[in-house]
Amino acid sequence: MGHTQKNASYNYNPNNTIKAIHYANGCIITYKYEKDILLKQINVMNGDVKVIYYQKYMYDLSGKLEKLDQKDLFQPQTSQSRLLSYNIIRKLNLLVC
Repeated sequence: MGHTQKNASYNYNPNNTIKAIHYANGCIITYKYEKDILLKQINVMNGDVKVIYYQKYMYDLSGKLEKLDQKDLFQPQTSQSRLLSYNIIRKLNLLVC
């Protein structure tokens, strides 16, 4: 029989949202939420548990995504912040960089 290698393991919060993914190469991706369901932040960490990339999500009072920040510590020139706007029927209509 062939050897099966485990590539990743998953951890979940009590409400079944993803909490973390641990990869065999040592990388870890963590997920943080606000109000138990709105994604607040994603962190990508290397084997030394240093954050190498993250995305932060900000919402307005009604729960619509309002702003997205992302930062790549290996390529800081690609880091950016984006404001989102919606039309009258609450559909995303513009992404401002």
